[in-house]
This record gives sequence, structure tokens and C-alpha cells, in this order.
Amino acid sequence: NGKAYMAMQFGIVVVNLEKKEIADTYYIGANGDEVNLVSICVSEDSIFAASKTAVYQASLQSKNLLDFTNWTINTPDNEIGSFIQITTFDNRLYAVTDSGLYVRNDNKWQAVNAFAAFSPRPMINRLRIFNDKLYACTNEGIIIFNKDFEITRNTHYLSVFDIIVENNIYWVAAGAEGIGKIDLTENIHSSYIPNGPAQNTPYRMRFQGEKLFVVPGGRWALQDNRSGSVMMYSDNQWENIYTDYIISQTGRDVLDFMNVAAFPNDNNHFFVTSYGTGVYEFNNNQLIANYTPSNSIITAAAPADPDHYTRTDGAIFDSQGNLMLVDAGDATYTIILRMASGEWKGLNLYTNGRRLVVHTPGEIVIDNRNPDYKWIPYARYEPGLILWDDGGTLDDPSDDYTIHRTAFIDQNNNTLTPEGIYCMAQDHEGVIWLGTNMGPITIPASVNFKTSNSCRRILLNRNDGTGLADYLLDGVQINCIAIDGGNRKWVGTSTSGLYLFSADGTETIEHFSTSNSPLISDEILSLAINNSTGEVFIGTAAGLMSYQSDAADPKDGFDDIYAYPNPVREDHEGVITIAGLMENSSVKISDAAGRLVYETTSHGALATWDGNNSRGQRVPTGVYIVMVSSQDGSKHSTTKILIVNK
Repeated sequence: NGKAYMAMQFGIVVVNLEKKEIADTYYIGANGDEVNLVSICVSEDSIFAASKTAVYQASLQSKNLLDFTNWTINTPDNEIGSFIQITTFDNRLYAVTDSGLYVRNDNKWQAVNAFAAFSPRPMINRLRIFNDKLYACTNEGIIIFNKDFEITRNTHYLSVFDIIVENNIYWVAAGAEGIGKIDLTENIHSSYIPNGPAQNTPYRMRFQGEKLFVVPGGRWALQDNRSGSVMMYSDNQWENIYTDYIISQTGRDVLDFMNVAAFPNDNNHFFVTSYGTGVYEFNNNQLIANYTPSNSIITAAAPADPDHYTRTDGAIFDSQGNLMLVDAGDATYTIILRMASGEWKGLNLYTNGRRLVVHTPGEIVIDNRNPDYKWIPYARYEPGLILWDDGGTLDDPSDDYTIHRTAFIDQNNNTLTPEGIYCMAQDHEGVIWLGTNMGPITIPASVNFKTSNSCRRILLNRNDGTGLADYLLDGVQINCIAIDGGNRKWVGTSTSGLYLFSADGTETIEHFSTSNSPLISDEILSLAINNSTGEVFIGTAAGLMSYQSDAADPKDGFDDIYAYPNPVREDHEGVITIAGLMENSSVKISDAAGRLVYETTSHGALATWDGNNSRGQRVPTGVYIVMVSSQDGSKHSTTKILIVNK
């Protein structure tokens, strides 16, 4: 009758579809209390609503469903599990629970034995009714019943989560296989897989060349138990290695992928660490090996359960093709090495005579000033920063030096002991940036970390005449930091969205949040920057986004200078980007008559122009000359931009 009934966390909301308005809200619990409903259905004369533990029923002929006394409550008198979905079929009420399928007869629930022939018994995801048939969407495919509950067709399509039937065509939600189409007339089926990542939790991201790797793991004191998959993005296309495929190859759980390390000259060959199920090696998207205590030197934090406690993280390749990763927890080794020769070795780190055990490591960072230095942020338990100096002999511990600092002294002589170290990045000038619960903490390049625990916090002047200043993002948890081509800092927070700061952190260039931008969540999990294009990938708690910034890694010359879009059409509303520039290039734009209309300095390889002149007016249609020169004036080049305006 033109109404939609919606099961809500507090009761039922009725929507008048013609008027596009809320018609009623029913609070149907005892005494009119709120009830968290999980499913709702309507028959010819009744409405049924299920919570996890009971079914509420009322007659649609009732003049006042707002009155809770007009609702009756049916609580099962036998153990049938928690309700997931209810539906009516052939004037009977059926329920899917977490223990199976049931039908209500004479106000009693009875198990439906239609699946007795299946072994193991399928798990039902959803029931749908079309053309007097009941369609059960299961992890074994589609199972179809007539009114006598006889199986009329069993169409296997792996896991099916929902279905729509129209004109002898089944449209199915097929999980990792996307949207499935089964044409009964032609007896063919096909799949439509969106061009996107397999999972919606971009926990960690890393670029290897032009290829972005995304993994959906997680951990703190314990693992998050997220199913493992690998998502890869390049040339505007996604490729996914799905959990089901990896399980089919290993025969066991695949959980909490932590990070990806690809060979320096072959990003199709890579390793993936996990916080529980070992290390995985892939080549051309095929699983080569799963390294666990049963087949490698990697050890388990809980030897009695290696299938869930083989915790690894931080994998990275050095320039020589050696792989290193952290063996986390009370494992035999601190560092696992795979030498360029293919040989595996275990290595322990010692600090002040004590073997260093890293329960929750972050990603290893190789120092950009001295490749012998490896930095490891220690997230919790003894949160701090580890410096491992391998002495230039990666696999020989005799000349190693390791120090683990948990306290830092800032420029005002304050002792800082962060509760957590959530991320780390090193900028182009060698400065270490730590993401903590106290905002960012920096280790200046001038500090000898082996002998000093000095640090700096960024102070921002209030500029209110008091002469006072505040610490940058004081008290804000920093989850991720990325450095762009202009040495600027992209900072992702746990609750305050995304910031872009100047190279020294004293200027806030951008602050994106859900309230002032298209950002879909203020909880930022990860960041990665395509250094060639300047595109910033933002991993949020609600999914993955990207933002085209105005900075990229600088070039050595002007051989590849170009502008885009070009030509610039009259409906273009964004900026115009000049790419292929050197560090801090001088950029001057003039019209065909030689009059200067705009000038700026590049951020690394990129400079942008909004298409306006110095007075903020849109420039007229014409060809504009872009003249660029290097910072020292020794190199020059030009390019042209055609602008078309009304």
C-alpha cells in the first residue's frame, strides 16, 4: 500500500513512499520500550519484526500500531539460535538463525530438514521469494524450493549473499566474484567485478614504483583477525589476490596482513607479512610459499598455536635486494633476513646486554643518510624508537649496535614518554617524524640518537600578542605520516582528519575533515603518495580515497615538462598543473604579448595555476607561455597552455 517498513535499532519506521516522508515510528517493546530489530516482513494481514531473541507480531488491520499493546511477542521455547532474518512463504513464517532454517507451526519453531542431503550443511546468507519459489542464498550457491519444499534447482555459484530474479535471469551478489548474472534461457553465466579493492580496510599502503599495494590487517595487543587479501593499483586498474584463493593454497586461516615488500626491480614479486599466520611470497599474483615455523626459521610467539601466533611485520628490501622483517613477540629471533642469495637467516638485536623482544613493531625504515641505520618504531608495551646499526654487514651481528629509547627530552627540557608510537617517517632532510598520542615528535638530523634522546616538538605561535605558543596537534593521536615531493608533511589522525603541513611543520596548508571536504571519515589509517604524480592515497576507516596534490618528487632537468589539462576548456573548474619540474623551480606564465599573468615556485616536480591573473580575474581565451628555470638559474625551458573561455 505504498509504505516501506524498516527494522531499526530502536523499533520500526514506516515511510510513505508517495509523499517521501516518515509516516510513523513504532516502539513495540514491553511498556513501549525500544527494541533492536534485525529483520522485518509483511504478509497479507500481519507484520512481523524480529529481534535476535524474539518475534513481534501485529495485525495490519489494527487501527493503532503505535500502541505497543497491539503487538504480541513470540519467544522460542526451544534453542534455535539468534534470529538473522525472517520472511513469509506460502503463508508460513520462516526464520534464518545462526544455527539453521526454521518454520513456525502452531506458534512453535521447527527445524526445516530440506538441507539434510547436503554435507556439510550450507550456511544461509539470505532468503528471497520470487514467482512462488523460495531462494536460499548460501555459501554453496543458490538453492531453490517450491511450496512443497522440494528442491527444484541447485545452482552453484560459490558464495551467494543475495539474489534478484527477473525474466529467467538471476542477478546474484557473489562476494569476491562481484555481481553474477545467470541467464537460464541461454544457459550461460558471467560476472561483473567492480574496478576497486577487495576489502574496505586500507590498514597499510606502500608504493613500489607506480604500483600501490594495500593490505587490510590490524593489531594492537592482539591481532584484529581480519581476513587477508592483497590489493594492487596501477594504470587506473585494480588487481586483487583474494582470501579464498590463498586459503585454497594453504588450507588454513589467512589473517591480518601487515605490510608488503616488493623486490626493488620487480614489483610483481613480493612478500607479505602477517600478524599471526606467517609470511607469504607471491609472484605474478600467484602464491609461491607461506613461511611458518614448520618450514622456515620464523618462530611463533605462542609455539603451541603457530597457525595463529606467527607474528611478523615491517618487511622491507634494501637496495642490494636483501629482505628484512621483524619476528614479533617472544620469538627466537628479532629480525628475519632473506639475503639476496635466497638464504634465510635469523638475527637477534641486543641493547645494553638485553635481547630485544619487539611485541608490536611498526614498519622498518632504512635511513636515507646512512643505509646501515634501520629504524623500528615500537608501538606498545615499551613504546619508543629502536635504532639498529648493522655496521655495514647485514648478516654479521658482531659489529651491530642497537638502542631502544622510550623517553625523549624536548627543546624545553620536558621529558616525553608517549603511550604509543603509531608511525614513523623520515623527511628529505633526514629528520625523523614520529606519530604519537601526543602529536608529532621529531628527531632532528643533527641529533646523534646513539648518545642523545633529544627531540623537538613543533611550536605554533598564537599570534595574539601574548607571545605564547602551542604544540602542534598536542594530545591528538597520529596514525600515519607521509612526506611529499616538496618535503611537506601529510599527517593522518585518529579523530581529526587529514592535515598538510609545511616542511618544518609550522604552517598548516590544508586541514581536511568530514565537515569541510569530501573526506569520508575523520579516522585516517594510512597514507601513501605516488611520488611521480603527487597523488595522495588516503586510507580511512570508511574506505580508500585519493587527492591530487601539487607536489611530486623533483626531476633532474626539464626534459619532461608538460601541463595538464591542455587545452583548458571553459567548463574546467580545477587548477592547471605544470609537471616535470626541478626542485623549487621558478615558474612564470605570460600571455602571447609577453605580459606576466602569474608566477610561483614549484613543490618538487609540480606547480599549479588557477587560471587567473594577479588580480584574481579569469584570463581570456588564448595561448599562454610557461617559462621555467632551475633554482640556481642554470637550466631553463618552456611549454604552452591553450585556454578556452567564454
